[in-house]
Amino acid sequence: MTRTLIPVCLLLLISLIAKNQQVSPPTTVDFPAPAGIYHIILRFMVSKDGTVSGVKAEFNHGYGMEAEAVRIIKSGPKWTPATQDGKTVNAYRLQPVSFKAHAK
Repeated sequence: MTRTLIPVCLLLLISLIAKNQQVSPPTTVDFPAPAGIYHIILRFMVSKDGTVSGVKAEFNHGYGMEAEAVRIIKSGPKWTPATQDGKTVNAYRLQPVSFKAHAK
């Protein structure tokens, strides 16, 4: 089975976000995310027609980064579906996303 492919425009969006991320992830005022790099794994289904559904984070750091990563994937374009034996198939995908929180 071939893997689902990330649309080029989504790769450009992720690259742009990574290069221009200047603020801490959304959080409460009393508990800002400490400076550092946070890794999130998203799980979702890419259907035969390329639509994405069931997006959820595998674990939670507690600073709102997961909700932002889910929003980005949900608002992105259709993906190229996986194929098996020459036919398009539904496939689950695990997608890593990293956030960098800066010290204030």
